[in-house]
Amino acid sequence: MYYRQYLAGDDDGLRLLIDEYRYGLTIYLNTMLEDYGAAEDIAQDVFIELALHRPEYSGHSSFKTWLYAIAKHKAQHFSRSRREYPDEAALAEGVSPEEVESSVIRSDNDRMLYAAMKRLKSSYRQVLYLIYFEQMSISDAARIMGRSGRYVSHLHFRAKKSLKQELIKEGFVYED
Repeated sequence: MYYRQYLAGDDDGLRLLIDEYRYGLTIYLNTMLEDYGAAEDIAQDVFIELALHRPEYSGHSSFKTWLYAIAKHKAQHFSRSRREYPDEAALAEGVSPEEVESSVIRSDNDRMLYAAMKRLKSSYRQVLYLIYFEQMSISDAARIMGRSGRYVSHLHFRAKKSLKQELIKEGFVYED
């Protein structure tokens, strides 16, 4: 694992870790924040925290679950502070959000799903993104979201139902 490699003194481990998780983590954060520039900043903050503070990874969950949970907490903190100081986040320069999404979400069906997901409420977007785009289990998604597995299972069911309704509205032919 790249993080253990980095902790052992190999700086290349951190670079590889960032390369592997940066885009997916940013898109996940964007499902929560609906602000791509802020999502990029928070993802960067997560990697900076790993580099500077080297928090201990216990291994009780997958590394990806642990990483996404750290990002979720940072996003929640950002959301609270943004309510206090609105509209300070601006889009970062460089690659546009659409270009990143296109590179991560490759197929037309995935693009259609992601567009429909944008119209769902935040908790639905989060659970669907974690389970389908990041291929996480219900229990890993629950850890990241700070909820019980049962809650996330029910949330997942409701999110799929809402997503199906959104897709049908757009003329998507849904196969059971």
